[in-house]
Amino acid sequence: MITDEPLTSEVIEGGLAEVRAVGGFCSAKVPASDVTMVSMLEDLGFRLVTTATTFEKAIESQGEDDGWRARVRHAAPADRDEVVKIAHENFEYSRFHADPMIEQEVADATRAAWVENFFVGQRGDALIVGVDGERPTGFNLLLKDASGTLFIDLIVVGSAYRGRGFAKDMIRGAEVMCGGGCARYRVVTQAANVASIRLYEKLGFRLISAKYVLHYHGKRSPDG
Repeated sequence: MITDEPLTSEVIEGGLAEVRAVGGFCSAKVPASDVTMVSMLEDLGFRLVTTATTFEKAIESQGEDDGWRARVRHAAPADRDEVVKIAHENFEYSRFHADPMIEQEVADATRAAWVENFFVGQRGDALIVGVDGERPTGFNLLLKDASGTLFIDLIVVGSAYRGRGFAKDMIRGAEVMCGGGCARYRVVTQAANVASIRLYEKLGFRLISAKYVLHYHGKRSPDG
């Protein structure tokens, strides 16, 4: 729902009526400081599923290799099936996975479809893969905006390759390979994903904001 009206409970309820009419789904992101809005949304049937934290650092396009160049490259069309498989099997902390009303298979499918959109030209400005030999071990999907920000849109490492530095290499490699013309490097991760938060902080990212994420599941009326 997009509106220029102040977000009162009446305005939101009007939008939710449309969601219920089709048995749909919607979400809301609320600054962590706005507890009043969270309470209002919960009264309307939204449920808190996670807290999204945003981290940022200045782009550093130069610096030591640290060995990442041998383990990181741009994705090729031939990587599509393996990358989509990695996405389908390895996410744990997305807002869809955190929602108990969304089945695991549905949550997994959202991640797979998300990265597959890169290969059909529908999402992303670059896709970096970690590699063991030539086989992808994980991926880092990236976006750029006109303000000079490079975004990590979706990132994951396959379970068999975790703890071996591939996430660090893909994050650093993307900064150097894709950060040209950008001043900032930004990522959003869930507060429950403590390991990722620690890694981002180790790599120089700093917390800049936090938002509560709430979901609303509409139910089609019996005569709808």
